[in-house]
Amino acid sequence: MQYALLFSGTADANGNVTATVDSVSFTSLTRNLTGSGTGFLTGGSIGRVLAANVTGQFTTSTGGTCIFTGTAAGAGTNFVLVPPRGE
Repeated sequence: MQYALLFSGTADANGNVTATVDSVSFTSLTRNLTGSGTGFLTGGSIGRVLAANVTGQFTTSTGGTCIFTGTAAGAGTNFVLVPPRGE
């Protein structure tokens, strides 16, 4: 299953980044499914490159639950959530 998490956050002059999850949408399903929950992104940026930890939990509109944790890294506004090794 693939999903998109929309975050809102801030960055300071030292490159520290913090954000919370605003919404979840599932991109690999044949029907539209949304979710809600909580999640956090904390990390930093060097120039335009982000390296951050992402954690949280959400519930789908049909009652399913997903707990997520991983890292987001890259330049731009779209990132791939990489699960920890061994999961």
